[in-house]
Amino acid sequence: MTGYAHFLRDEKAAGAAEFALVLPAALLLFFGVIDGGRYLWSVNRLEKAVQMGTRTAVVTNVVASSLNTANYTATPVECPTYNDDGTPTGDTTVIKPGDPICKEAVPTLICAKSGTNVSCGNEQGNAAAFDRIVSRMRVVDPSIGDDEVTITYSGSGIGYADDPSEDDDGNALADAAPVVTVAVDRARMRALFLLGGSIPLPGFSYSQTLEDGDGQVSY
Repeated sequence: MTGYAHFLRDEKAAGAAEFALVLPAALLLFFGVIDGGRYLWSVNRLEKAVQMGTRTAVVTNVVASSLNTANYTATPVECPTYNDDGTPTGDTTVIKPGDPICKEAVPTLICAKSGTNVSCGNEQGNAAAFDRIVSRMRVVDPSIGDDEVTITYSGSGIGYADDPSEDDDGNALADAAPVVTVAVDRARMRALFLLGGSIPLPGFSYSQTLEDGDGQVSY
């Protein structure tokens, strides 16, 4: 009985026991702080990446190749008309050569990559142009996957029908100057405190109006 009482009063291993109880919580807190910083850094990288991708998209070859060959006067294309105060009149007018191209005349085209194929709606996209944009984004965030990026072209109301602009090879460039939106979604970050698990990152997008839409280099 005396030995048992002595065992109960022995505090030699108390520190080790307390350390064993506190260690898991301390590690979770430590790794959580690190992951919090990594999360903010990853979010910042994604935001900058879509900005750089959009800048590349508006000054290099367009992914939706049909924008370069679209003809807004070959077949009647109607645009709504507006009063001086900006309210719609309810009437439409047919686009003639030299007329502004209304945003309603330009279809929205969402370009995405699956495997080696790039599609923009129901049409084939320019894979080289898509890869160029994603490569530029990876300068900032190398972890971005092809399937996480979409490039959208939508009407802006800027551009003139039958614009004679051509590239250096004599190929027609887009008459319309659509809004170009580069977006990243479904990105994830591997978390230390989840022991190899991952947490989702928010989606980001950035938009600019198409400039020349020609070439292979952006600055």
